[in-house]
Amino acid sequence: MLDYMREHSKSVLIYILFAIIIMAFILTFGPGSITKCDLTPKYVAKVNGRVLTLDEYRIELQQLQSYYESRFGDAFTPKLAERLGLRRSALENLIQDRLMVEEAKRLGIFVSDDEVLNEVSNLSWAKEKGKFNFDRFEKMVRYHFKTSLAKFKERLRSQIAISRFKALLKGSVMVSDAEIEDRFDLENEKVDLEYLQFDPGNYKDSISITAQDVSNYLEKHDKEARNYYDEHERMYNKPKAVRARRILIKVDADTSDRVKKRLKRRAKKLRRRVIKGIDFAKIAKKYSDGPKKEQGGDMGFIEPGMVEPAMEKELFKLGKGEISEVFETSTGYNIVKVEDIRPAVVKKYEDVKDEIARRLIMQEQSVEMAKKDAENALNKVKSGMSFTDFMAAFDNAEDKNNKDIPIAVKPKKSMTGPFTRDREDIPWIGKSAELLKEAFDMEKGKVVPKVYHINGKFFIVRVRDHIMPNMQDLEKQRGLLRYRIRDEKARELLADWMKHAREEASVEVASNLGMMNKQ
Repeated sequence: MLDYMREHSKSVLIYILFAIIIMAFILTFGPGSITKCDLTPKYVAKVNGRVLTLDEYRIELQQLQSYYESRFGDAFTPKLAERLGLRRSALENLIQDRLMVEEAKRLGIFVSDDEVLNEVSNLSWAKEKGKFNFDRFEKMVRYHFKTSLAKFKERLRSQIAISRFKALLKGSVMVSDAEIEDRFDLENEKVDLEYLQFDPGNYKDSISITAQDVSNYLEKHDKEARNYYDEHERMYNKPKAVRARRILIKVDADTSDRVKKRLKRRAKKLRRRVIKGIDFAKIAKKYSDGPKKEQGGDMGFIEPGMVEPAMEKELFKLGKGEISEVFETSTGYNIVKVEDIRPAVVKKYEDVKDEIARRLIMQEQSVEMAKKDAENALNKVKSGMSFTDFMAAFDNAEDKNNKDIPIAVKPKKSMTGPFTRDREDIPWIGKSAELLKEAFDMEKGKVVPKVYHINGKFFIVRVRDHIMPNMQDLEKQRGLLRYRIRDEKARELLADWMKHAREEASVEVASNLGMMNKQ
């Protein structure tokens, strides 16, 4: 075919053939081509046939990101956003909002244009010196939320309707006097516990492990030792890490290109100063916008996966003492200096198996000894000896194996202070629903009749005080309790309604939404 075309290149037919080929190429691969693959979805989801637009999704996602940026500051990175599942949350929020808007419409809830405008005028971020500024509002909507004013206002209209629907739901909730009294008791009845704590970690000096003990353990428990190695591999195999300092010139998401260029020039100017020999830490402390500014930009040791990819790439290509070029990350322009490099450490199981065996033997024996001491101590205090007398007797005993005080290591004696029943953990002790219930069922001065193992430690407990609620305070708190209980029940009611509405709804998520999330 090519030979033929060369031989007849001047014929009219060949010119026509070339024209057809070129036109086909343009139609197939050129701008607006029929086969060009547009990965950006036209919508993110359909809820009961109603389209949720890309603009709505972007606004919701931006609001979530702004919230977490205010909470985490510079620690909020794209990687953290991914771990928090913000994109999934934004989509789910939109779906739930659409279901509530539909229900509000069904119930006849109407939001006027004047109400939307009033809501706009009260947006805190659209104000300047306490007054609404239209130019600021328009700029934020177009450049920060990346949508039109009309679409943003419709989003506000939906939010107002949703608020009214939630208020209507809350208004339907009834709170009985019995519920208020039960909550008052729950939040005002208190106990104060005295306890002895037996920590296995304090028994290490009382345990002697020989080489034969290690050999015998590995002979019988090699599998357990290997499992420990696998579960704690990072203790024995550490990746390369670099210690660095950082100068950050922060760039906000809505910063204009002109301002970004000025900020980048500033970063380059600072780099020239540290390259000339001015102390990096001093420059960072004076000029950096980073979270470790006061520490001279000290980032500590950084391992792979601890920072966003752009930062990691720069850090790990530098040698000790080297300074990077200015580079951009999600938070702005950066200069980093590597001050130390910790090489990777790799230890095989055979290299550390004896160490692991000793650790596991120590754990087993220390736990057994702490438990035995706690049980012996419980028997003594159950027979009538106070915790204070028990501790004094231990201190005064010359022989620590004295039969009167048969424990090897002195426990810690302390008190929780008064606390209420409506909490998951016991102060200074830890989480134990069983001990919590038992303590509130007992009278003042009584010893809890069993040893409790909580957070790796053993406890024996006495009810130091049991404080019953003052019923005269009930009337003072009744209104607030009613409000709080109604609020909680309203949230539960909304969650139940949403679960049912979600099950009944027809929801279709755009098939190429995942491709957009990767862009």
